Amino acid sequence: MITSAEQQRHRQRWRWTAAAIAAVLLAGSLTGSLVYRHWLHSVRDFDAYAIGGMRGGWPVGQVRYTSLEIDQMRGSRPLRLDAVRPRILTNTAGARINLIVCVRKPGYMDEQDLRHSCRDVHPFHPGERLTPGFSTAQILIGIRAAHPGTVHVAGADVGYHDGKRSATQYTGMDIVARVQ
Repeated sequence: MITSAEQQRHRQRWRWTAAAIAAVLLAGSLTGSLVYRHWLHSVRDFDAYAIGGMRGGWPVGQVRYTSLEIDQMRGSRPLRLDAVRPRILTNTAGARINLIVCVRKPGYMDEQDLRHSCRDVHPFHPGERLTPGFSTAQILIGIRAAHPGTVHVAGADVGYHDGKRSATQYTGMDIVARVQ
């Protein structure tokens, strides 16, 4: 026959076991939600080549372009771009900075003359879809100075969705120009 002291010990063991199981389940669900959040928001789909860049000068009124490249290794899923915000550090040249979409022709990208490189050029609008590849659409930052001065654009912050994932990533070239 089981005594009341043995019943209490049995109940106590059962409570500790149930508490341990609940703690493990809670820790697992918290870890899983953190991993899912990391998976959801930590993608890096653009090439981060902001180290080099363009330096030098160009004449007033001439347009220079730099592209924001999608990483070719990420696969062929299209990205939906929600926002592209150029980081304009200096603009004493009164430069107009535009975001445009270039639907590329196959071959080398001539960022000085888009007529040779693009089948279609249109202004960027949030919600634009881009697909990785050398002959697809890409975002260009166009810079046209109004008068002599200095323009420094340090890449751009790109907000985008990749399926269920969303992210904001810094990418692009560092452009420092003295406009004459």
